Amino acid sequence: MPISLFIYELMVINIVLGVFNLIPVPPLDGSHVLRHFLPEPIRKVYDTMGWVGLLVLVYFGGNFLSHLISPVIGAADSILIRIAS
Repeated sequence: MPISLFIYELMVINIVLGVFNLIPVPPLDGSHVLRHFLPEPIRKVYDTMGWVGLLVLVYFGGNFLSHLISPVIGAADSILIRIAS
């Protein structure tokens, strides 16, 4: 049982990091996808303001991040329950 809980916690950590990195705020990976669709003047502003957006997201976005990550963890939980049954 302790090994399965450890593996479960590793899965949760990977999901949190994956969803967090897909948020379109520079320097996260999701920003690289979004910035290719922006016109050049807006892209420059987007790149320079990215660190501010990241700081705001980290310090004030706890509830926002929770709403993004919870459904993904719930889906992974339901898949694991189906596999275990």
